[in-house]
Amino acid sequence: TCHAGFLPGLEVEFRENTGWMLPGKYVETVVVPTIDWEWGPPTQETWHGLNPNGLVKSWKQFGLLIRGFIYISNAGWYDFCLRSDDGSKLFLDSKLEETIDNAKYQSMTQKCESQYMSPGFHPFHVRYSQGDQYCGLTMDVAGPTWLDQNKFGKATLRKDWLWYAKVCTDSTCSGHGVCESVNTDPPYGVPYN
Repeated sequence: TCHAGFLPGLEVEFRENTGWMLPGKYVETVVVPTIDWEWGPPTQETWHGLNPNGLVKSWKQFGLLIRGFIYISNAGWYDFCLRSDDGSKLFLDSKLEETIDNAKYQSMTQKCESQYMSPGFHPFHVRYSQGDQYCGLTMDVAGPTWLDQNKFGKATLRKDWLWYAKVCTDSTCSGHGVCESVNTDPPYGVPYN
């Protein structure tokens, strides 16, 4: 693969006809500004920004793979909170073991974990699985307590912290010759490892 650089937002891969935390059938990949889908009925309105091309036919039995990078400006312990109905998992820094495992058939439930983060870009991905009834997915983060709480207090992931790597999709890459667009991620795998 080759990267043309970082762009604001996160990539979301939508999959339908999924089993529990299993990939299912690929529908499309879109870019969203943050992870913030509040609890509600499984409709297009709940999942704003996920179906721009009208390819999604059902909001039941689907899965999301959200990939990107979070930019950390100050080192320290950060609290990550994943809230979902039904299941979700958070993976940080290309680790194979999840930082947060919130994967159950459940109503909107939040789990939080602390992680030490060094300054810079950190790859992460979130897996989400939806059953048949109500749904939702949000991710909050809080920085170390010594930082300005107006900027680093617990809140939905800030748009200016989130980026994705634009992978080259044609035969040239930023003027550096020919490259092949090869997906290095297995389904639901670790992004840009």
